[in-house]
Amino acid sequence: MGAYARRDYASAAEQLKIHVEQRRDDDAARLYLCCAYLSTGRPYDAELQLDFIEQADRPGFRDQVDWYNAMCLTCSGQYGRAVEQADKILAAKTHTYKVEAQRLKEALQAK
Repeated sequence: MGAYARRDYASAAEQLKIHVEQRRDDDAARLYLCCAYLSTGRPYDAELQLDFIEQADRPGFRDQVDWYNAMCLTCSGQYGRAVEQADKILAAKTHTYKVEAQRLKEALQAK
């Protein structure tokens, strides 16, 4: 986490990848790995980490998975799908990232 804290996302990704290979159930580390991948321009690798978290179906990171899926779609140029993901977040009764989803949707629709 030292590399991540220093914003050395490439090194953080390398170290976090090793960690999650050894501790496959560490969803928090996978989420950090997802963010490190996004920060280094690797949205497809980031999305793979979110898939692992979703498939495990453990509680705790649902809102983050929704939001970072929207980020992966945006970063990979899939703007229509990113708007759909933002709409999914906006349709939820409560969601941690509602404000961000609305901003994302507006920004993408302005393109």
